[in-house]
Amino acid sequence: AGTHDMQLGIDKLQEMIYDSADGKSILVPQYDKTSFNGKGDRFPQDKWKQIEGKIDLVIVEGWMLGYRKVDESNSAFQSFKTYEGELESTKHINSLMTKYEQQWHPFFDASILVGVNNPDIVYKWREEAENTQRRSKGLGAMSKE
Repeated sequence: AGTHDMQLGIDKLQEMIYDSADGKSILVPQYDKTSFNGKGDRFPQDKWKQIEGKIDLVIVEGWMLGYRKVDESNSAFQSFKTYEGELESTKHINSLMTKYEQQWHPFFDASILVGVNNPDIVYKWREEAENTQRRSKGLGAMSKE
C-alpha cells in the first residue's frame, strides 16, 4: 500500500474500461520486480504492452487491493503488529486504504480476495516466484536468504 501511482491507475482503468470499447489503442504498464535490486519499478513506456480493441475483462492484482480501512479503535487493530512489530506502520498502511477505496474500488464490479489459513505459505509462494524469475531472467528480485 502506498507504492502505487494512483493517478496512473485511474487513467489506465478508465482507458481499459471505457476507451477500449471505441477501439482505442491502449498502453498497459509493465512492472519489473528485479529493478533497483528487487525494489522494482515500471518498465520504460516503450516496453509497455499495447492492447487493441475492446477489453472485456480487466484483472487488477496486488497485496492490498480489495481491503478497506479498519476502525483503529477496534481492539483487534490495536493488538495487531506488522512484521516489523510497529503499530505506527500499521496505522500508516491503514490510512492509505481510504485512497484505494475512493479512487480505485469504484472501477471494480467484483473482487476476489485470497486468504490463507497459515501466512507462512506466502513465503513459499514468494520463493516460487523468485525461482521462476531467476530461471527466466537470470536474477531474482530478492536474495535466496
